[in-house]
Amino acid sequence: MYHIEYLGLFDDLPYKYVKSIVNSCKTDDDKIEYDFQVDVQDLEPVNDAWCKTKFTFTLEIDISGGSMPYMVDKKFEVIKEYKSSSPMALYIIENLYEEEEEEEEEEEEEEEEEN
Repeated sequence: MYHIEYLGLFDDLPYKYVKSIVNSCKTDDDKIEYDFQVDVQDLEPVNDAWCKTKFTFTLEIDISGGSMPYMVDKKFEVIKEYKSSSPMALYIIENLYEEEEEEEEEEEEEEEEEN
């Protein structure tokens, strides 16, 4: 959730889709425990000074309207454009790409152990 808040991925989504998540993540512990997969993909930049990144994720949304919860999965895509020298660019490079590399290394290690 910290990455989501910093990058503003929920900012352009209708509140009705994210209110249950926002309301359930009031404390730091809640934010650490709430987890979902976000795919990060670099897109073709407009020019050399700007970067463009697409974030794709699926949220479990309660569409019941109040009584018995009725949960469905809804897929979202958020595209962010930012200067290549901006704090957002630095944040993405330092925090998101390292995690991808670590996950790839873990998958390779698991494959080696299986063989």
